[in-house]
Amino acid sequence: MKTAAAGAAGLAISAPLAAAGPEVLYNGIHLPRPWPPRLRSLPFDPATPSYLLEPPRTIPIDLGRQLFVDDFLIEATSLTRTFHHVEYYDGNPILAPNTRWERYDEYAERTHTRSNPAAMVFSDGVLFDPSDRLFKMWYMGGYRSNTCTPRRATG
Repeated sequence: MKTAAAGAAGLAISAPLAAAGPEVLYNGIHLPRPWPPRLRSLPFDPATPSYLLEPPRTIPIDLGRQLFVDDFLIEATSLTRTFHHVEYYDGNPILAPNTRWERYDEYAERTHTRSNPAAMVFSDGVLFDPSDRLFKMWYMGGYRSNTCTPRRATG
């Protein structure tokens, strides 16, 4: 009985929120309902984002960082966008699983399946530390096992 009453109370609280309309972000962008969209599969052609179809009248840019990767925040420019071709680096892979903990795959060991050794950067794992004036890196070592940082090369 208590569970049913709690569920009914939850419905009463959430119903007005659903009827309130689209969520508006700090920058004036209206998120469509439902957000995130519930798609069974991805469309072949990319959808035009709602903020390009109906942009906010005023877009505050004094909060956080702004990444100008498209023309959304750029009204006019004299710059020319240039796309460069990728050049393969012959020294790849830069990281390779060669330590004991990078080669360890607890899941494969437990399930007696093929091991997946790993040494890869994840979650924007390369950052510049201005106080040390160094780039620092964190990476996944082993299959979901360890967060690592490379040792500093000494010479």
